[in-house]
Amino acid sequence: MAADGATEAEIAEKLRVAYSTFKGYKHKHKELADVLLTSKELADLNVEAALYRRAKGYTTKEITRERRLNRQTGEYEMIETKVVEKEVPPDTTADMFWLKNRRPDEWREHQSIDVGIPVSEAAEKIQEILNDG
Repeated sequence: MAADGATEAEIAEKLRVAYSTFKGYKHKHKELADVLLTSKELADLNVEAALYRRAKGYTTKEITRERRLNRQTGEYEMIETKVVEKEVPPDTTADMFWLKNRRPDEWREHQSIDVGIPVSEAAEKIQEILNDG
């Protein structure tokens, strides 16, 4: 369940035990804690791979199936009627998310304003202006 992205609270609910009880089991049984950690890491790796794929763009096949009567057996079956290869373009939102998290010093959104004097001096000057006004 953790590998599918479920939280520990959700796992406890599915197991029909209180979350506090589940946490107690986890602390008493190191192997349970280890399995949960490994499963969470696997889920995170899968999401990272999907985000990277979306950020880069990819090609996929879209398969259309239709229900058709098999005249020999008299039963309906699903028949593949069309396969189309589609190009999914790179997603700039995924690109930005990836870059902001992987290279925050270069991509985070921040503003630096150089006023030419230390902040403490600027604060003093502002205070003087307010007091005189």
